[in-house]
Amino acid sequence: MEGDLEIDGTPLQVGQMAVLALDETVTLASTHGARVMVLGGEKLDGERFIEWNFVASSREKIEAAKLAWTNQEMGQVPGETEWIPLPQKK
Repeated sequence: MEGDLEIDGTPLQVGQMAVLALDETVTLASTHGARVMVLGGEKLDGERFIEWNFVASSREKIEAAKLAWTNQEMGQVPGETEWIPLPQKK
């Protein structure tokens, strides 16, 4: 988040996350303009696995993503020139 933001009149600090109640309607306001991210939706079904920058519904998908990353088969972010190798496990 950047800038000043209020949720229903309550100020939110930069870097602070607000968790809102399901089906709640709120008013976002900013005096000088703000950039925020709004995220929501239904809970994901099943367990999720996380390793480094990868999140998947199975360990097999994580391993496939690690291999694709190592082989540089995932494409590139436009304008990005640096490739960072997978961190080594300790």
